[in-house]
Amino acid sequence: MEVTTFGQSGGSRFHLRQSEIATDAIGGSFWPFQREKKSAPMEFTNLKTRGIYTSRLLVALVFGVGTIYLLLKHVPHGTPYWIQLSGLVGLTILALSFPVCWMLFPHRHPVHRALAVHGDVAALASQLNAEMRREPEVQRPFYFTSSFLTYSPGYTLDVIPYESILSALKEMDTVGEGPATPVVVVHTKQGRTYKWYRTWIQGMFDADRVLLSIRRQANLTLEIRGVYYRASVGDSDKRRPAS
Repeated sequence: MEVTTFGQSGGSRFHLRQSEIATDAIGGSFWPFQREKKSAPMEFTNLKTRGIYTSRLLVALVFGVGTIYLLLKHVPHGTPYWIQLSGLVGLTILALSFPVCWMLFPHRHPVHRALAVHGDVAALASQLNAEMRREPEVQRPFYFTSSFLTYSPGYTLDVIPYESILSALKEMDTVGEGPATPVVVVHTKQGRTYKWYRTWIQGMFDADRVLLSIRRQANLTLEIRGVYYRASVGDSDKRRPAS
C-alpha cells in the first residue's frame, strides 16, 4: 500500500510504503476488509486473518454494548456504578487495541507470527494454502496437511512443520476444580513448546486421536515414559501422507 504526502516547497512528493512482507506474505493484505477479486477463492491464511480480526471486533462490540446499556440505565451513580462503567470502557478499549495494532503493525498479527517462527512467511503461506486446498485430515481445531500441523481455533493460529517437531505427549491438567483437562503438548527442535487444552473455547477435541495423528505425520516412533520422539533424523523424509 502506498501513501503519498506533499512537501511544503516545490510540491515534492514523499512516498511511504508499508512493508510488503507483512501485508502480502500470507496471500493478501492484513487489512481486514480489503475487497477481494470475485473470481479467486479466499486463501486459508487470508481467511484466517479476517476471522481473527472479526473475533476481536465482536468482543469489543459486546463490551461496547454493555457500556452503552450501563450509560442509559437509570441507576444511582455511586461507586459501584463508576467501577462497572470504567471496567467496561477499559475492556472495550483493550479489545479494540488488538485490531488497531495489527493494522498499524501487520507483522504482529497472529497469522504472520505463526508463520514467521519457521522461516520465510511468503513461502510457508503459499505452501500451506496449497495444501489446505487438498482436503487435509481434520480434527477440529486441528488440520493435518502433508507438511504442516495446524491448530486453528477462532481467535489464533499455530502452524508447525512436521520436520520441526521433536516430541509430543498428552498431559492431564489438574489445576482447579472439576475433572482433569487433557492437554496436547508439542516440543520443536527450535526449543518452542506448544500446549493445546481441551476446552469449549480452545476446542473439544479427542486428545488421543490428535496425538496419534501427530505421531504418524511427524514419524514419532520412539516412546520413552509416555513421550514420543523421532527415532532418527533421517526418518523425517519417510512420513506417510494424511489419510
